[in-house]
Amino acid sequence: MKRKFIIISLVAVVLLSGYYLYKSPFSKRSGTEVQSFVPELTLRDINYVKNVHGTTAWSLHVKSALKAESTGILKGEGVRLNIFKKGRPMVYLTADRGEADIRKGRFRVWGNVVITAQEGNCTLMAQEMEYDEKAKSIYSNREVEFSCNDLTLHGKGMVMDLNKKSIKIDGLVSALMK
Repeated sequence: MKRKFIIISLVAVVLLSGYYLYKSPFSKRSGTEVQSFVPELTLRDINYVKNVHGTTAWSLHVKSALKAESTGILKGEGVRLNIFKKGRPMVYLTADRGEADIRKGRFRVWGNVVITAQEGNCTLMAQEMEYDEKAKSIYSNREVEFSCNDLTLHGKGMVMDLNKKSIKIDGLVSALMK
């Protein structure tokens, strides 16, 4: 009888501990897998630079951030991302906050996002955008404003192809000429 009680107690403890680990505030469900973001590093005023074959592909400056070494995900504030083409600056992106998966080359930024091009007098603004390094594209599904010289375009969503140097604005587009 005593042995039966001990076995039942141990099974109950194992089940309860599994339940509490499952409901941990650091985990969030994504489909069938459970991912956790436990920051392992707190960073201040940092610069990341990615070089490919000796030339700069992009540089990321963040005023303050948390980084999980296990996933490589960096979450920060005061984001400045410079994207290079053939080692020369091409696009400057600034935002209030962002999240970067350094290993996959994917960046998501939000809050007063502004993109300026190195060449020309053009800016692109939105509340949220994403950059995919492999596809060499910046995209958003939010309201965007594109200003270039005397022309301002408004739309909902956009795709900027950095290889083709083109911008496609989606939704009902309105234009204003100054």
